[in-house]
Amino acid sequence: MSHEAPIVQLNTELTWRGGEQQTLYLARGVRAVRPCVVVGRRHGELLGRCAEIGIDVETIPSAGLRGVLALRRLIRRLRPAVLHAHTSRTHQLGRMANAGLRSPVPLVVTRRVSFPMKRGMIARWKYLSGVSRYAVVADAVGEVLRAAGVPAGRITTIHSAVDFAEVEATPPSPLGLRDEDCTGPIVLHAAAFSHQKNQAMLLRAWAQIEARHESARLVIAGKGELERDLRRLADELDLKRVHWLGFRSDIIGVMKSADLFVMSSDSEGICSVLIQARRASLPIVATNVDGIPEVVEDGAQGLLVPAGDSTGFARAVLAALQPDRLARFRARASVDMDRFSTDAMVAAYLQLYNEVT
Repeated sequence: MSHEAPIVQLNTELTWRGGEQQTLYLARGVRAVRPCVVVGRRHGELLGRCAEIGIDVETIPSAGLRGVLALRRLIRRLRPAVLHAHTSRTHQLGRMANAGLRSPVPLVVTRRVSFPMKRGMIARWKYLSGVSRYAVVADAVGEVLRAAGVPAGRITTIHSAVDFAEVEATPPSPLGLRDEDCTGPIVLHAAAFSHQKNQAMLLRAWAQIEARHESARLVIAGKGELERDLRRLADELDLKRVHWLGFRSDIIGVMKSADLFVMSSDSEGICSVLIQARRASLPIVATNVDGIPEVVEDGAQGLLVPAGDSTGFARAVLAALQPDRLARFRARASVDMDRFSTDAMVAAYLQLYNEVT
C-alpha cells in the first residue's frame, strides 16, 4: 500500500446530481495514480457508489459544527496532501476545519455555479482567504469569482467531464411511450425541476410548438420540488404532447432515443448533461447563459436563445427540427470534445494538486 499522502475529496450531498457524478469520475481517476479518499455523509449516494468500485470512503455526521470537528479529526488522522471541496457547503466546512489546525492543508474548491458571490465580512473570510486554488467548471464562473475580488492567479478552469466509453457503450433506452406517441420527432429535456432550470418557460414555448408542429413530442425526465406546479401549468396550457418520465438513471440511453435535447436554464455553470447530449450525438437548443456557450456553439451543435424568451425558444426548436438542419447539427455534435473527457479532467486536477502542494 502506498504511503503517499492522499487526496481527500469532500462532498456531503445526499442526493445524486451532476456534481456528485463529477466527484466520482475524479476520485476514480485520481485513485489510479495515488491514494484518494472520498468523505461524505453516511447515507449519501456518492459514498455508496464509490464504495461499490473500491474507492476508500470516510463519513462525517453533517456539515455543521459536528461535521467541522469530525473533519478536523479526520485530517489529523489521514494527513492529506490536499483537501478538495466540491460544494459551497463543503467549502465552508473545509475552511472552518482548516482554521483549527496548526498546519492547514491546501484547500482546493471546485465552483460549479454562476450565482453572484455574497458580500460581507463572512463572505470575504470564506472566499478571499484560506483557499489555495479555485477550479471553475467554465470561464464564465471564473468571471464571477474575479468580480468578487478573487485574484485571477488563484482561478483555474477545468471543464466538467463525461465518460466517453460509457456513453458510446450505452444502447438506446425505451421511453415507455405508446406506439402512436412515437410518430413524430422526440424532444428531450432532463434536469431537476427548479427555478434555475425554468421549465415553466419551456412549457410556454412548447404550447407555441404544439400549435405549429403537428407531431413533435416533448419528453421530460427528472423530478424536484416544482413538479406539481409544472404539471399544473402543463394542464393550464392544455398541452397534449408532453410526457413525464420521472427520474431516469439511464439518461444516456434515453438521449439516444431522442431527436433533440432542450435546456431552458436562467443560469448554469456549464450543465454537464449538455456534454452528455453532445457525446450521444444529440442536437441541442439551449439558453445562451453563463457556461452553456462553452459547450454548445450556436449554429454548430445546435441553437442558443436568450434566457426567458419562450417565443424565441419555440422558434429555435422548430428551426432545429427541420430535417436538414437536424442532420447537420447531429453530424457535428460529438466532434471536438477532448477537453470534456474524464482523462482530461483528471489530468488537469492532478496538475493542480501538484501546484498547490
